[in-house]
Amino acid sequence: MTGGTKAAWHALSAKQALHNSDSSTAGLKPAQVAARQKKYGANVLPHKKPVAGGLILLRQFGSPLIIILLAAVLISLALGESVDAAVIFAAVLVNTVIGFVQEYKANRALEKLRSYLQPFVSVRRDGREKRILAEKLVPGDLVLLRTGDKVVADLRLLEAVDLEISEAALTGESLPVSKQTEKISADTVLAERANLAYAGTHIVAGTGLGVVLAIGSDTELGQIAELVQSAEDAPTPLQAELKRLAKWLSAAVVLIVLVILALGLSRGFDLLEMFETSVALAVAAVPEGLIVTITIILAIGAQKIFKRKALVRRIVASETLGSVSVICSDKTGTITEGEMRVGEIVPLSGPIAAGEVSHVQIAPETMMLLEASILCNDATVTGGKKLEKVEVVGSPTEKALMEAGLQAGIEYRALLKRHARLDAVPFDSSRKYMATLNQWPAGPYLLVKGAPEYVIDFSDSYLQADQAKSLSKDKRRELKQLAVSMANRGLRVLGVAYRPEPQGRKKIADQAPNDLVFLGFMGLSDPLRPEAREQIRRTQEAGVRTIIITGDHPSTALAIAKEAGLAANRQTMAMGAQVDRWSDRELKAKVKTLNLFARAEPKHKIRIIKAWQAHGQVVAMTGDGVNDAPALKAADIGVALGSGTEVAKEASDLVLLDNNLGTITAAIEEGRVMFDNIRKTAVYLMTDSFTEIVLIGGALLLGLPLPLLATQILWINLIADSLPAIALAMEPGEPDIMRIKPRPRREPVLNQEMLTYIFGVGLITDLVLFALYAWYLAQTGDPIEVRSVMFAAVGIDSLLYVFAFKSFRRSIFRTNPFSNLWLLGAVGVGFGLMLFALLHPFMQLVFEIVPLSLSDWLVLLMIGVVKLMVIEGTKEWFIHRRGLGTGN
Repeated sequence: MTGGTKAAWHALSAKQALHNSDSSTAGLKPAQVAARQKKYGANVLPHKKPVAGGLILLRQFGSPLIIILLAAVLISLALGESVDAAVIFAAVLVNTVIGFVQEYKANRALEKLRSYLQPFVSVRRDGREKRILAEKLVPGDLVLLRTGDKVVADLRLLEAVDLEISEAALTGESLPVSKQTEKISADTVLAERANLAYAGTHIVAGTGLGVVLAIGSDTELGQIAELVQSAEDAPTPLQAELKRLAKWLSAAVVLIVLVILALGLSRGFDLLEMFETSVALAVAAVPEGLIVTITIILAIGAQKIFKRKALVRRIVASETLGSVSVICSDKTGTITEGEMRVGEIVPLSGPIAAGEVSHVQIAPETMMLLEASILCNDATVTGGKKLEKVEVVGSPTEKALMEAGLQAGIEYRALLKRHARLDAVPFDSSRKYMATLNQWPAGPYLLVKGAPEYVIDFSDSYLQADQAKSLSKDKRRELKQLAVSMANRGLRVLGVAYRPEPQGRKKIADQAPNDLVFLGFMGLSDPLRPEAREQIRRTQEAGVRTIIITGDHPSTALAIAKEAGLAANRQTMAMGAQVDRWSDRELKAKVKTLNLFARAEPKHKIRIIKAWQAHGQVVAMTGDGVNDAPALKAADIGVALGSGTEVAKEASDLVLLDNNLGTITAAIEEGRVMFDNIRKTAVYLMTDSFTEIVLIGGALLLGLPLPLLATQILWINLIADSLPAIALAMEPGEPDIMRIKPRPRREPVLNQEMLTYIFGVGLITDLVLFALYAWYLAQTGDPIEVRSVMFAAVGIDSLLYVFAFKSFRRSIFRTNPFSNLWLLGAVGVGFGLMLFALLHPFMQLVFEIVPLSLSDWLVLLMIGVVKLMVIEGTKEWFIHRRGLGTGN
C-alpha cells in the first residue's frame, strides 16, 4: 500500500490492484481498519490551523504608509493638535478595518474546500455493507458507488455497470466519463484514466465498486488543497506601488525634518517654532488625504462593479482589474455553458443546426432520428405540458438528446404511449452502445444509439429520402469520415440506427446487433456562451489577451477556441503532458506563442500563470470548479463564476453574479477608471504638498520669515483640499479608457509624466509664487500680511488647478466641466472654507492672518490662472508625444 495514487494503479488489473491494496472481495477486517487508521489518519483534506483574528488585525499595521501616518498621529498629539490627530487616525482606522475583514474572509477558502467531502459513504467491510463517516475511510476499503453519490476518496474500480462519473469540477471535462475496470497504459493522463474514480467527483449514472487507493491529502483533490495552501497572495500592483511610495515618503519626511530644522536653527529661529514647522511640513509631505481617497475610490469602484453584476471580494484588488493584460480562462462553464446540448442533427439528407428544427418542417428521416434518440434514452421528463416548465432528469448526454426532441416539438408522453418500451440493453463502455425494443404499428423496432464507428459497422443500409438504401463500402467510409470531421469540430458524436423485428418479439437478443438501418448522427457539445465571443473581441481591443486552459480533449478545446474567436491551431496549442516536460524557463519562452492548453491539470494552470507573470503581465484567471481554486488564488485577479463551486468563489477576488463574461470587460473598465482617479488624486495632493515645501524651504534657505505656519498648512491639506481630492474619486471614465493598452505591471502611479506635473511644472510655478512672496515681503515688511497672501494663494489656487487634473489625456477645454458635479460642489465648499478662514475674525485670530485687499485677490487669481495654463501646456505636449492628438 502506498496510500496515494502516484503509483500506476490504472496500469494494474482489478485483481492485481485489490491484491496490492492488501484487501479482499469481502473488504477489510476490523483489525486491518484500526491499523490503517493509525497509519494513514483521517480522510480529511490538508488543513492549516486558521490564523487568529488578532494576528490578522496586527498585520494591517505593517504597511509603511500606515506607520508614517501613525507617527504623524503621535506627533500631532504631542503638539496638542488633537483634531489633526483624529483626522489622520480615522484614515488609519478605515484602512485597517477593511484590510482585516477582507483577509479574514479570504482565509476561509480552505475551510470550504474541506467541507467538499460528503459525511457518509457505503463500504463493504468483513463481508457486510455498512454506512460510515467519510473521514473513517482507509486505503484498502471497498466503496460501493451508486447514482447520485459523491466519490470521497481516490478509487481503483473493481466493478462498473453503466457507470458514468462527472469529473468537470476536477479536470474541467464537460462530459461525464464512462468508467470501466480493464487496465490501461501507465502513461495515460489523469483525465483519461477510465478505471479510476477521484474524490470530489460524483456519479451521474450506473453503479460500481472500488478499492480505496488514497485518502485526504494523498488524493488528487487533496493535492489541489495543498496547492491552494501553498499559493501565496502576492501583493497587487497597487499595493506594491503604495509600498514603494511609502518608503520614498518615509525617507523624504526624515530628510525634510532634519534639513528644515537645521536651516531654521542656523537662521536663529525659535527651536519650538521650528520643530512645529518642520513637523507640519513633514506631515504635509505625506498626503494624508491620499490613503483615505484611495480607499474611497476602491470602495466606489467596487460598488460600480457590483451594479454591473460582479462582486469584489478583495477591495484592494479591484484596481488591479484595470491593469489586467492576460486572461487565463477555463473553458467549461466559463467560455461555454457548462451543459451538454445537441448542436447538430445529421440525417443522411444533410446536417441541420438543432435550433433550426421545428415540428412543422421535419423531414421523415429527421423525425425518425429524433424519435429514436428520445426512445432509446433513459432520461425522464417531469413537469407541465409547456416546454419552459418541463424538467429533464438524466445523464448529460441523454438529457441533451431528450431536450433536442422536445424543442423540436415532439410530444414526449404521446410518443412513449405510441411506442412503448418492451426491453432495453443499457449503455456499457465495453459495448459502446445502448439498445431498446419499442412497439411500432408494424411490429417491434430495435433502436440503437452509441459510438458512431460501432453503429455504422452494425448497419447494412441507411435511410435517405424516407427509403432504406444499401450501405456500400464507400458509403460506410464516407459516414465514418463524417463522424471524424464532426468530432474534430469539438462535437461528441452518436450514431443512431434501427431494425424492424418480427411480430411478437419481446426481448433483445444477447448478441451484438446487425443488419441495422443507419439513421444518422447526433452531434452534442457544451455550447459557447452567447457573450463569450464578443467579450473576447472587446478585451482584444483593450489590449488584453485571452488564453484558454482546459482539461478537455484537444479537438474539443480547439473547436471552442476557434468558435470563440481566438487565433487557435495546432501550433498555438499545447497539451498538459508537454507542459510537464518543459522547464519553467522553457515554458516562459513558449507561453507567448500559445493561446490554448488542453488536457491541463491544476498544477499546469499555476505554472502557466507564473510564466505570464514572469513576463511582467498582470494575469486574471477565470474558473468555476474545484480544480480552478489554486490558480484563482495564484493569479493577480481570480474570477469565479456565480454558478461555480464555493471553493472557487472563496479563492477568488471577483465573483461574476450573472455568469456573463462581458462582466469581466466591464470590471476591467471600472478598474482602469479607478487607477486613473487614484493617479489624478495623487498628483493633485502631492502638487499641493510640493508647493508648501518649496515655499518654506526657500524661505529658510534665504533666511526669510516663514511664508506659512503649521496650522495653515494643516488647514489647507486636511480641510480645504480634502473634498476636491475625494470628489476626483467620483470622476467618470474617459471615452477612450478601453482603447488604450493595459499599463505595464511595474508602471508606478507617479510615472515620469506625473512627476513632471508635480516637480517640473510645480517648480516653475512655485518659484513664481515664491518670487511673489519675496516681493510682497520687500514691499510691506509685514510677515503676517505676507503669510495671509500666501495662505490664500496656496489654498485657493489649488482649488482652481484641480480642474486640470480631470484628465491627463485631454485638455481642460475638451472636457465637460459638468461631468462631475461632485467636483464642482467640492470646489465650492473648499472656497467657502478658505473664505471662512480668511474673513471670519475668530479664524483670522487662530491662523494669525489679516484681511486681504482687492488687489491681493486679483494677484491670487492671476497666479492660479498662470499655474492652470502651465499645466495645460505641459499636458498638450504629453498628448502629442504619446501620439494621441488633440482631438482625443
